[in-house]
Amino acid sequence: MAAAMTPYEKLLEDLEKNMKFQTEIDLGKRIGLYKVHHELGVGAFAKVKLGAHCLINSKVAIKIVSKELLDEKTMSLLKQEIECMTELCHPNIIRLFEVMETPYHFYISTEFATSGTITDKVEKYKHFSENMAKIYYSQILSAVQYIHEKNIVHRDIKSDNIFIHGELCKLGDFGFCTVNPKEKLLETFCGSPPYAAPELFKDDFYGGRNVDIWALGVLLYFMTVGELPFTGGTLGKLKQRILAGNYAEFPKHVSAPLKNLITDILKVNPSDRISVDEMMRCTWLEDTVFCTPMASSRVKPPLPGEEIDKIEKEALQELNTLGVKEDIIRQCPDSIKDRINGMYRLAYYKAAKKEFKQRQKIEDAKMERRAQRLADAQKRNKGNPISKLCVIM
Repeated sequence: MAAAMTPYEKLLEDLEKNMKFQTEIDLGKRIGLYKVHHELGVGAFAKVKLGAHCLINSKVAIKIVSKELLDEKTMSLLKQEIECMTELCHPNIIRLFEVMETPYHFYISTEFATSGTITDKVEKYKHFSENMAKIYYSQILSAVQYIHEKNIVHRDIKSDNIFIHGELCKLGDFGFCTVNPKEKLLETFCGSPPYAAPELFKDDFYGGRNVDIWALGVLLYFMTVGELPFTGGTLGKLKQRILAGNYAEFPKHVSAPLKNLITDILKVNPSDRISVDEMMRCTWLEDTVFCTPMASSRVKPPLPGEEIDKIEKEALQELNTLGVKEDIIRQCPDSIKDRINGMYRLAYYKAAKKEFKQRQKIEDAKMERRAQRLADAQKRNKGNPISKLCVIM
């Protein structure tokens, strides 16, 4: 009697022989091991659709790029985006799982953020309270510090490219990113003009990190004021204001420490700008907790004998349960275009998210106990001044 097929074997057979599956593939409703659902957005060279992995049972965003629309320059940018994102594994950065290719399209499977963007949040609240802004901005700084340490610059930091997923915000859309060691200067204008640093308008070489830092200043102003600091009826007027460092006045609700931070970032001379590390130590973000990178950014599942952590072990167990055993893993190339590697990276992300939620419950319980102790102390010391407990995260 033949052994029962594993879920992985069954799915492969259905993809090859099941007419319903073939029809869905022809209609663009399936690609690889993913079901493809409704459209999430459209860009100049790509559209993004909601997807779901049929075995890992997780939602993803699938970026569909038409090869016909790519010239040599945009193809180079796409390859750079994929190479950089493959290396990144941080709670505050959109995670790349897998890249699939057909004769006419690239399909890029990434983490799906469920709650829109920073732009959506600002439109909803008009502007963030400073406490809310601190929570999100500290996460953005964690992400930017991480990519800069890996010699990667984003070059398109803006509110539309910061995605919200639950209580986390995540830096995404690495379409203009590039590898940029500190000593190397760049020359291509990238990004959105309202977020562009003055040096980008001078048709000269520039430092990638300095451009990202300027954009972080524009972003912080937008988050806490509700409007962009640099505006103009024409691109020429916008350019003049940015070159002069002439940004709009701060409203009265903006605190002095926040004003000081934004002022220290939006310096026309790149060398005068505060660094990301200095931002993280500033008065406004005092006592803030910053996220650390995930432990592993493996492309290929680990094999017996390799050192693995708890999350990697859980991800590997899920693959084994689905029928992806050691013999299959040994045959995997070390490539982001391999479906087994895509399964593993998605399973790792799923396990890491579960671990994060468990830690978050513990931290929330601690904060509740601290708040209760503070309330009890206030009752006992009515009329006596006591220090206030301020919990940022």
